[in-house]
Amino acid sequence: MDLHEFYVEGVFRKKVDLLLLTRRVRQRFCWAGPVFLRSGVVWDDDLSFARRARKSVFARLFLFPSVLIALASGCNQGASKPSGPPPVSVEVAPVEVRAVTETAELVGELFALGMVMIQSEIDGTVKTLDFIEGEYVKADKPLYHLDGAEQRAKLHAAQATLALKEAAYKRTKALAAHEASSAANLDRAEAELKVARADVEFAQLQLDRTVIRAPWSGMVGLSSVYPGQRVEVKTPLVRLDNLAELQMVASVPEQALPRVQMGAPMQFRVAAYPDEVFMGKVFFISPTLDAQTRRLTVKALIDNRAGRLRPGMFANIRAELGTNDKALLIPESAVVYDRTGTFVWKLEKKDGQNFATKVLVTIGSRQDDRVEITSGLTTQDIVVCSGVNKVFSGVMLLLQDKAAAQGAPPTEKPGAAKTEGGA
Repeated sequence: MDLHEFYVEGVFRKKVDLLLLTRRVRQRFCWAGPVFLRSGVVWDDDLSFARRARKSVFARLFLFPSVLIALASGCNQGASKPSGPPPVSVEVAPVEVRAVTETAELVGELFALGMVMIQSEIDGTVKTLDFIEGEYVKADKPLYHLDGAEQRAKLHAAQATLALKEAAYKRTKALAAHEASSAANLDRAEAELKVARADVEFAQLQLDRTVIRAPWSGMVGLSSVYPGQRVEVKTPLVRLDNLAELQMVASVPEQALPRVQMGAPMQFRVAAYPDEVFMGKVFFISPTLDAQTRRLTVKALIDNRAGRLRPGMFANIRAELGTNDKALLIPESAVVYDRTGTFVWKLEKKDGQNFATKVLVTIGSRQDDRVEITSGLTTQDIVVCSGVNKVFSGVMLLLQDKAAAQGAPPTEKPGAAKTEGGA
């Protein structure tokens, strides 16, 4: 390549080196056709300078595209690798299958199975109080005596009238037998006799009501009246409670309705004996739910012959609602809550890599640090149980629990779970 070609290539590139070269050539040469001349002679040092300049320009012309090609090749190689955020280090756990006894934590109240407010059935004055307040009394024991003088007098009058009517009936019957009296007189005498007998019975009943008795065995409370006090019909006198058997009334949530059964045991505690567990059995289930609270009323019978419990106590109830032999359990730390609902991060494999997938779930009862999953997962699933705050949908997972990552088969273990509720 001569100097003219070198000059042409330099113009094409329009590089700074060409400008520098042109400046130096103008100082030494003049334009003479295809070559540069100075006084008609081309000096050796000028040719050597031209060769060096040509080599520099060619180096830039050929090396620069080579560098670009190399960079492009490197970019293409980098594009073949997966892009995105780095893997997230987490711990995972498989879904476990256990036999779970579902329970419910409820609040109930104790009532006497038999309770009555004793009242007076007649008007009168209290004559005697025949019990000690707070004591246990047996059935038919007299509790109050009212002044019965008036009732006794009425009884005596009724008895005298009855004797007169009996005599009149006998005479009329004898006369009618000899046809000395009509049948109408006999019928009238017989009716008057029956009325007299009824008056005696009523007078005797009124006299008996002056003695107020216990309808059944139980414990009496505070008396509302005392001797000398005037009482009227339906005046409350004293409360009588049958404490041998108590009933515990509680409300269970609507979702527990299918598992509430007659005869189901109910364990409970009371504040008076916090370390002791009492037992009861369901004997009543309301046929309808409360329209406002959407809860069901349940009653349990409690044996209280020891007399340690009292009506009005509040009970913290632990009721067994049923057993699920194949409940799906996961660690409680795997459950995540947000505005979309309750979900877990499920492990999924793709091209030999582990990725996170968001799965909405429905939780049931809880057992220690485990949560029952009623929908959303299967027995073959694996969930993220540690590091859930770092996980997002589609991120690659770096597993720390190798056994769980290999899909260890679910195991069955016995357990007991509880429902909040609230039922």
